[in-house]
Amino acid sequence: SKSLPHLGAAFYSPDIPIQKKYKLDRYFSIFSAECIAIMCAMDYILEEGIKRSAIFTDSRSMVETLSNGLLDRDLSYLILALKNKLRSAYVQNLDVVIVWVPSHVGILGNETADLLAGEAARQEESVDYLPPHTDLYSLVKEKYFSDIEKYLLAQSEIRGAQYFSLYPPFARKPWFAGLDLSRAEITTICRIRSNHYNLNFSLYRCGLVRRPDCLCGLPYQDINHVLWSCPMFACHRVRLLQLLRR
Repeated sequence: SKSLPHLGAAFYSPDIPIQKKYKLDRYFSIFSAECIAIMCAMDYILEEGIKRSAIFTDSRSMVETLSNGLLDRDLSYLILALKNKLRSAYVQNLDVVIVWVPSHVGILGNETADLLAGEAARQEESVDYLPPHTDLYSLVKEKYFSDIEKYLLAQSEIRGAQYFSLYPPFARKPWFAGLDLSRAEITTICRIRSNHYNLNFSLYRCGLVRRPDCLCGLPYQDINHVLWSCPMFACHRVRLLQLLRR
């Protein structure tokens, strides 16, 4: 559970009964908080020598990560530590299973653990863990995005005013993300969007041609004119409209 400026982790068992909650630094991710909660539950199981245990979590990604035997540089040290605790339980003949359950569907134990984690974010003792490097990646990324956004907003006031008046100055993903477009198509569309293309109206503004007019006689040759009204491209326009109607 996240409650700025801190994060909370907790585990709860109605059968023993026991409940533990811990305050974490805001630099931890929700995933890491879930991992720490399970690790603390494992510590209790190992200390008490409980023969059969089931740990329920609403983090599907946690269960999938633990079931994956691959190691890579992006794997959190917390996951490695948790796997080591699970191995220790196996060596001691302690039967531990980790089970995924859906969140926010009224499962009492899960809802209680979430409530305890929320309380821990505002109080209680902190655990002796440092944020893994994987959590710090997101902080660096957010700082980068924030700085870039401020820079682009400042630049939009002094250059590219027409472009920024039509399109937001900042987006987390490029407009063509997920689209099946070639590099040439992306380049062409970007030039059209920025009003910089190989037509007289644009070239005239850059001082590359003497006149902005079109060969058809219109005093300006811009992209709207060529695409939708210039009689010199009437045949091409028919084909374009057919493709757009598909």
